[in-house]
Amino acid sequence: MTVQFLTVGRLAENTYILSGEDGAVIIDPGAEYERIVRTLNGKSCTHVLLTHAHIDHIGAAAKLQQSGAKVYLHEADMPLLNGRGNLSDALGIPLEPFTPDVLLKGGETLDLPCGQVCVLHTAGHTAGSVCYVVGDALFSGDTLFYLAAGRTDFPSGSITALFDSIRNKLFALKGNYTVYSGHGEPTTLAFERENNPYA
Repeated sequence: MTVQFLTVGRLAENTYILSGEDGAVIIDPGAEYERIVRTLNGKSCTHVLLTHAHIDHIGAAAKLQQSGAKVYLHEADMPLLNGRGNLSDALGIPLEPFTPDVLLKGGETLDLPCGQVCVLHTAGHTAGSVCYVVGDALFSGDTLFYLAAGRTDFPSGSITALFDSIRNKLFALKGNYTVYSGHGEPTTLAFERENNPYA
């Protein structure tokens, strides 16, 4: 598996492309569909994994679905797939509607072209926020950042749930992981356990 990332859209969101022999998996295609496709270098995107349902993370999901990819989203974020819930109305960013192909509950292990993907339900930023573990990589969406954590003042956010997710789910993982977050630079789980103010 190789990991590429693009920073896309007005909110500088990180879109990740995980390529395997049989295709590519895209995590959080927030915007700039054409640029994302160019970065695939001819590979087919087979699956789209969404960490949550905010507009800056889902903006290109509909077009990728139309091109044949299956879209995954946690079931608790389904109510956010409207203009107010996903923040598209507030930000004035149009969203092409889509319906996820697979609704996640958390705890799944998915066999995808990039390898096995473990789904962690990490509510807090939104009720249905998830993180994806692939090998020694942790794709944390807007749950965990370098020396920071996600906001909880948007629809379905909860600071109590966020603290619980970070401390009792992410920091409880054994070993170290490279953390690829939804915004900003990569970090490591070991560094965040020791230095993050939410620890």
